[in-house]
Amino acid sequence: MVDDFFSDIEQVRHDIDGLSIPVPTFYQSARTMSAVFPAKLSRLREIVPDRRLVPAQLVPGVGSIQVAAMEYFESDIGSRYEVVVAVPLCSPDFSKIPGYNTVRQLLRMDFHLYMYRVPVMDEAAVVLGRLSGWPNFVSSLEFSDIDGWWSCEWKEEGALVLRLQGRKVTARRKKVLRMFCHVDHGEEPMVNEGRFNSVEFVMSYNPGNAKLELGSDNPTAKTIEDALITTMPMMYMYAPKTQLILFGPQEM
Repeated sequence: MVDDFFSDIEQVRHDIDGLSIPVPTFYQSARTMSAVFPAKLSRLREIVPDRRLVPAQLVPGVGSIQVAAMEYFESDIGSRYEVVVAVPLCSPDFSKIPGYNTVRQLLRMDFHLYMYRVPVMDEAAVVLGRLSGWPNFVSSLEFSDIDGWWSCEWKEEGALVLRLQGRKVTARRKKVLRMFCHVDHGEEPMVNEGRFNSVEFVMSYNPGNAKLELGSDNPTAKTIEDALITTMPMMYMYAPKTQLILFGPQEM
């Protein structure tokens, strides 16, 4: 991994709940996968409560939900797992024309997301969430590697919420991308920039490269199921070697 990614970035330590956390927070070694699924715009507007945050439309009436898994091998807050369920939003930099806004974000590799659910594995990540404004909460996460697939399982009180599986396809390209992560934070929505240095990266439109299974006895799973048009992914991103800088929150 190239350490130059973190050079010239000044960190400031914040003491919160007995922990000292540097911001921006560095994730020196990680792997990530995410899949994007088509969803009903009417349901997405129920998930994204702030009307200043506009779900991106692929075609009129159709938006999407993104499910991502992150495994951090080395970071400023240790090694850990994380799952993110998010709604892709319109970028304020482009017209909100269905399809156009999403394509422009893809071309620039800058993505705007509403952070709907962020289950994490321990309290340190919850504290970081409070510092960043993210809706982090401790939950049961299990990651595994099986026969060329990477699997992530999220459970609540023993009941499955979701299981995301991604094929470990060959990733040769290097790619830098940015995720602008939006959250509700009182009167003003907040946004954090997550900057990824993916040393190995692949983006695939083959629906056979990712699988999503939703639980039958969990309210979050039910909300996701009601919103999705299908569990067949439109896009899959896999980065077996990546780094991340998570910057502090800012008002929109």
